[in-house]
Amino acid sequence: MTQQSSNPSAAYFEKVAGQWDELRTGYFTEAVRAAAIRKAYLHPEMTVADVGAGTGFVAAGLARRG
Repeated sequence: MTQQSSNPSAAYFEKVAGQWDELRTGYFTEAVRAAAIRKAYLHPEMTVADVGAGTGFVAAGLARRG
């Protein structure tokens, strides 16, 4: 059972959480992920972490490189 939130934003995100992978494609494309990774100027010897509140979209792109 999901706890009800009095915060409208939290309630919305709770409602759509199960659909986020599908919704994300309307906001963040593969090209956006690739551009973000390029802008990070990562080098092979670096350790990176995807510390966010999402579904691991960036981490999936980074994993392909590692």
